[in-house]
Amino acid sequence: IRRVHPLEAEIDALEAKGKMVSFILIDVESGRGLAYNCDKPWTSQSTVKAPYLTSVLLDDPSVLKKEKKLYKAVITVSDNDAYETLRNKYGDVPFRAFCKASGVSLRHTQDLYPRSITVRDMAKLWTNMYVYLNTTDEAEYVSWFTGTAFSCIYQGLGDRYVVQTKAGWESGTDEDSPYGTPAPRFVDGDPSNDEVATNDTGVIYAGAHPYILALFTNLQSDPKSLIPLVRAIDDAHTELVK
Repeated sequence: IRRVHPLEAEIDALEAKGKMVSFILIDVESGRGLAYNCDKPWTSQSTVKAPYLTSVLLDDPSVLKKEKKLYKAVITVSDNDAYETLRNKYGDVPFRAFCKASGVSLRHTQDLYPRSITVRDMAKLWTNMYVYLNTTDEAEYVSWFTGTAFSCIYQGLGDRYVVQTKAGWESGTDEDSPYGTPAPRFVDGDPSNDEVATNDTGVIYAGAHPYILALFTNLQSDPKSLIPLVRAIDDAHTELVK
């Protein structure tokens, strides 16, 4: 009888419910990694906000002091209005430079929320995020990434490690009934017209082996249900770097 790895079992359990999942992890120290379905295109949802805001700071560090309230709202609670205000004000040029430096297609800079991006792309962006978060003097900015809203990574691993994350989600319904039946276009499997999602991206500081994790799913705004998967990914990472 073939022994099913706990990570495989968690993926199978989600797929048995008709859900889809993509993830990639990259161990920062060794460069080793694990991935599943990592080249499937998705709608980024609000995960894109973290690299965008960071790209603006790399272009002009003084922006953080000028826009502190908006920056904090975007990172901690994913405020859409604050993000759109900043995006309209500072444009796409800084993000284009960030994507180019990360080896990510510039087409992802054309939309507020990219709709053909992969977890592989997000891991590349978070590689540069990791560098910034661990070299900047802006300690307050760095601190905002811990305990961010709707982060399944934080909910699953925040009691094990320090984590820095930015999630993104979509229920496909109006705000008055966020867990009702999604409108058809949100469940048609076409990311170009948006999709329900529970996505997360970030860094997990697992002792001597911090790692980058990007995780996209078509769950309807449900980070709690991904905690077993996140923990299984972390256990697999521990096995990987032994």
